[in-house]
Amino acid sequence: ADFNDPELVKVVELDQACRQQQVGEGWFPSVESTPSHAVTLTVPAIMRAEVISAVVPDERKSEAVRATMKDEVSTACPATVMRNHASCHLW
Repeated sequence: ADFNDPELVKVVELDQACRQQQVGEGWFPSVESTPSHAVTLTVPAIMRAEVISAVVPDERKSEAVRATMKDEVSTACPATVMRNHASCHLW
């Protein structure tokens, strides 16, 4: 992720792990039926929001939540930048 991306929205290629996650969550019946690309908001687009409400509904994301809250703000864990937002809520 680029904290200074000039674009607000991008088309990104989904890697195998991301596509497998979509299958595991029940969104698609197989990796082959999972789209190879997706539309995503960039970090600057998210940070422009008046309020950010980040919902993490699954225990398997606990390491990502820990990193978001504890690691140094960096692109290694893009969600860390949300700590710089005046009104970000993590659920």
